[in-house]
Amino acid sequence: MKYAKMTLEYLYKNFLRMFCVAIVPAIVIVFFLQPKGFGILFTVEDLAGVETFLDIFFLAFNKNLFTQYPYMIVVGLGLLLTCVCYTMGMLERHFKTGKLSLRNPFSMMNNAFIPALIVLSLLFAVYMIFKFLIVCVLSLHALIFNSLGMPYLAMSIIVGALGIVGFGFTLKICRPIMLSSATMLIYGYTFKDAMGVTVKMGDKQSVKEIDLALLLPFAIYMLIRVLGVAVGINEIVAEIILSVVTVFLLQYATTLIFVAFFDLTGIERRDLKKYY
Repeated sequence: MKYAKMTLEYLYKNFLRMFCVAIVPAIVIVFFLQPKGFGILFTVEDLAGVETFLDIFFLAFNKNLFTQYPYMIVVGLGLLLTCVCYTMGMLERHFKTGKLSLRNPFSMMNNAFIPALIVLSLLFAVYMIFKFLIVCVLSLHALIFNSLGMPYLAMSIIVGALGIVGFGFTLKICRPIMLSSATMLIYGYTFKDAMGVTVKMGDKQSVKEIDLALLLPFAIYMLIRVLGVAVGINEIVAEIILSVVTVFLLQYATTLIFVAFFDLTGIERRDLKKYY
């Protein structure tokens, strides 16, 4: 867990500044976009109730989001893009100069805008496709298991396991896309050239460690959400807790990519030494 440890150490030292950048996007994502466990936390009853295409669509995506406040999709994604741009610019400056500052936000966001926009657009597309496909697959399995008279507990375990496997596979697909953002920002490459470099970056052990480091925080998120449902925690309290966890997820994932990139390429990290 080399990269997970390095990322957590960085966040521990600089958590307050990182938290300030991500808190507003996190609140909007949790309260309005409502990711629902990133597309893998569904009850067997929800899945068994799927009969039409619209049932599948609105099980995968928040119905109220599309019918009552669709504008929040644009607002949420815009805030997410701003957060990632700002964080990427901060990390680049801190890693390359040793100076971490919230000053000159527009300058930092401008440098990271194109890499962040391209990568977030691709990740969003992969995520949407994944959510829809996983609901289709899980609904089909729930229907088959229910027709076979399988016990509810067994159905829940199998459906949950299938969802986790699917999500892990999706993260593995997303890893080179995410790493390409740092490659574009640091080297100035186009996305095509960045992907060509990224897919060859690191040995099997390093790639495995990055995959595990990516999976770790999302697994924690899932556990917290499941425990919240199991103990019947108040919905507002649950959303507040998940907002804090989402702040961590956003900053952890972005920081991990830069930590891994600098380590794999051998570029000196000046934030590790007191130049300022």
